[in-house]
Amino acid sequence: MNEILLFIADFTPYVVAALLCGLTAAVASPWLWKHPERWLFLAIFALSVPDIGDGTGDGSMIKQVSWSTLFALGFIHVVRNARGHLTFDRKDLPLALAVLIGFTGISVLWSPYRMTSLVRLIQVIGVLFIALMVARNALAGRGLLTQAMVPARLFLLLGFAVAVISPGTAFDAEGCMNGIASHKNTWGQFSLLTGLIHLSALSERRNARQTLLIVAMLGLSAISIVLSRSTTSLLCFLFITGTLMLWAILTRGGIAGKLLIAGLVATLLVALHVYFVAYGELPFEALRKLVYSSTGKNESLTGRDFLWYLIQQEISHHPWLGTGYGGFWTGTEGPSAALVARLDWGPPTQSHNGYLEVVNEIGFVGMGLLVVALIAQAANVVRLSQRGEYQHAFFFGSVLIAMVFINYAESSFLRTTQFWWIALCISIVEAHVSVRHAREAERLKAQAVAAQPSRQGRLSLG
Repeated sequence: MNEILLFIADFTPYVVAALLCGLTAAVASPWLWKHPERWLFLAIFALSVPDIGDGTGDGSMIKQVSWSTLFALGFIHVVRNARGHLTFDRKDLPLALAVLIGFTGISVLWSPYRMTSLVRLIQVIGVLFIALMVARNALAGRGLLTQAMVPARLFLLLGFAVAVISPGTAFDAEGCMNGIASHKNTWGQFSLLTGLIHLSALSERRNARQTLLIVAMLGLSAISIVLSRSTTSLLCFLFITGTLMLWAILTRGGIAGKLLIAGLVATLLVALHVYFVAYGELPFEALRKLVYSSTGKNESLTGRDFLWYLIQQEISHHPWLGTGYGGFWTGTEGPSAALVARLDWGPPTQSHNGYLEVVNEIGFVGMGLLVVALIAQAANVVRLSQRGEYQHAFFFGSVLIAMVFINYAESSFLRTTQFWWIALCISIVEAHVSVRHAREAERLKAQAVAAQPSRQGRLSLG
């Protein structure tokens, strides 16, 4: 407890500065307060994509003050309505996500570095308030997809502009494009998100000019992913694009589309069988080698396999509850010191595998809670699709699939201000709110219809 109080005392100037900035902006600028959807993702991408600050990551003063300001604005916007009255509907908070974040908060109690864990917990809660703010605006037609589209275009174009003006800045020593990000994988993941945004936008009918712009941005996103040489982002983009095409053919192609899908599946099965008989190995092994050779990767995934082995050894010491959320990666000192000493690179700041990261920090209990939250989101995606909201269903489903892919080689689950976790958190809350309000509207409509005959009966008797 004393450590936490000392930490709060040290951190107070940043918190006070952030709160003052947030409150001043809210009071002095009605435009900022009334229209957060017009600037929110400009701020989020500016803080999470480029390398801003003093190089200390989440601990830099610029990032701490900026993110804390966003969190303060999000909190005020959620708890107050347009007339300034205090309001918060707890039903807008998905239960599975709330329980997951609640357990991460409890895990701070056994974290070896409670001060660091407390900061990460505050950030996760802050992201949750931003998600609630976006979900509230989504009911008025300004959700995650709408708000993120234009800022994503601007930052993608900015990355290409830097590549043209200063290639040495936009490309690393190996020729991989990192745009305006600090690493090629970060830029590849941002390009993936931008691609999914515009891929989802294609599912809705638009005029020719808008369609042309969306297709152009989708093409630039694909080129950017390829230039980044981010294997995970590329495979994820190809998988989701292929799935969308098959889904469109299956649902909109009639009998011919269904026959085409059946023919493709049959051809694929025959090809797999022939390959297995001819070469004596599964085709997936050849595909894996092809991916490694075409992307310049080695089979150790740039040393990740040994890191994963070390993390698994660490997990064996605390498998069920973990080491405590946000308190493991402390560089060459603290819990991660022994692990870092056995690596010939780094020091890393994550496990480079989101599943191992979650189990290491909050155990198999926390991992189970995360799986429940993801399953609940998948169920909401299906419900949105059944209601005819195909664009949002596809986008939220794409974000969910992308997170499953990305976390194989990177850690994004519960990574506080990482833009993929923000996108997933917002999509979970927005999908939950959309489904809940649709059910509520149906219930009220049913009650009105049921009450109508009784009113007519009373009028006729009168």
